[in-house]
Amino acid sequence: EVSDTVVKRRLRNDLSDIFSDKAHDVDLSFFRTLDGERSYHRHEIINDNRSSFTFYLPKESYRHLAIANIDSALTVYQTDTLSREYLSLRNIAGDTLQSQTTGLFSARLDMEVQDSVDQEFHVHLYMLNSAVALVIDTTDCTLNDINVFTTGTGCGFNLNDSVFDFSRKPVIRARKVKDSDKPSQLPASDLAAKQTNDSKDNNLAFVSINFPSEGQMTADGYWQMYVYATMPDGKITQTKLTVSNPLRAGELKVLKTKMNNDGSVTPVSAPGVGASVTLDWKSAGEHNVEF
Repeated sequence: EVSDTVVKRRLRNDLSDIFSDKAHDVDLSFFRTLDGERSYHRHEIINDNRSSFTFYLPKESYRHLAIANIDSALTVYQTDTLSREYLSLRNIAGDTLQSQTTGLFSARLDMEVQDSVDQEFHVHLYMLNSAVALVIDTTDCTLNDINVFTTGTGCGFNLNDSVFDFSRKPVIRARKVKDSDKPSQLPASDLAAKQTNDSKDNNLAFVSINFPSEGQMTADGYWQMYVYATMPDGKITQTKLTVSNPLRAGELKVLKTKMNNDGSVTPVSAPGVGASVTLDWKSAGEHNVEF
């Protein structure tokens, strides 16, 4: 369909910096196997999908831990950087967080460094975060506002053990996807086609970038999305979408839905996604009192 093509283009543009084959920066730590002390650290801007570094390490067994793209990760930070066992990536404090801003990658490698011998070690980095895209067909619907949140995902990652942390499950605010094509960058024929296609597109798209979900399903599925639609009369309709498929690192999940006249959304061609609706939803502590 035309609308599917438009949405795919918008998502591809929006997520191009997340699902990229290039890293902006790398942070490299080398810990002695014997006592766990950090022996060497290096932070470099590479802006590439591969890079080579030359340095000297004393003869020793090492555990190498690497992170990529942490410099611009506004909602994620490194902690316990001097500890092999506890070096981690963590969400910043807060119950509701903005989507993560970079594709995060990590690697670990055991190295046996010999004396007076040139050696090469190859380190492959793997993606740590995930993305969720919610597409809402709003044909024939009138709204004042809409907000989308993702829940049920992790709050951190331990590099040495390669284990995600689910001790807290933050609420991640999804951002609205905009059409990032600039008319001046498009040929006249493509611009005309784009304007025609966009005029037929009634889809809103929201994206949240976050850590993965747990690998075990609960009564609420593996993870959830909440849609809050503010109607013209000011009332808010809440739709809770529960997903019975795990969200894995490096994965993009796209949920297609249709909005109804009452502001609720219904999954479309989305097996394993359930929906529950609350009309005239009130936030905690908000009540209408008649005198």
